[in-house]
Formats: sequence, structure tokens, C-alpha cells
Amino acid sequence: MNTKVTIFCVFFSVLSHAQNNCNELLSLFAENVKTKRFTEAAPQLAELRKNCASTNYAIYAYGERVLDDELEHASNKKEAA
Repeated sequence: MNTKVTIFCVFFSVLSHAQNNCNELLSLFAENVKTKRFTEAAPQLAELRKNCASTNYAIYAYGERVLDDELEHASNKKEAA
């Protein structure tokens, strides 16, 4: 019984820590997008989509802005799309 409680506590701790990392990264990402630092936001978007896909709708709402900016500044628009 004691082992099950310990395993549950460890699992909950790891899950909680991962969620905090997602929220922290999302906060940094949102701030970069709001201040139009899209080149800094692009790697954060990739990380959020890979590891925190269901954390918040803002990932995709702000992600659209990042991708629009990349497309706008691309030299080869067909390749960027």
C-alpha cells in the first residue's frame, strides 16, 4: 500500500513539473509574439507543438502569427508554404 502511494506521488510530481514547464514556455512564447519578436518565438512554437500540444489554444492562435510572418519574409514563397 505504501509503495502505491509513493509511486502515485512521484507520478503526480513529474506530471506537475511538466505542466509548469509548458506554462512557462507558453508565457515566454506569448510575450515574444505580442512584441513581434517572431524569430525568437519560432523555436518556442516548435517546442510547444511537440511537447505541450494540448496545453492552451493560444499556442495555435499565436503560432499562426509566427507562421504568417515567416511566409511574409520568405525569399521563396512557394518553398516556405
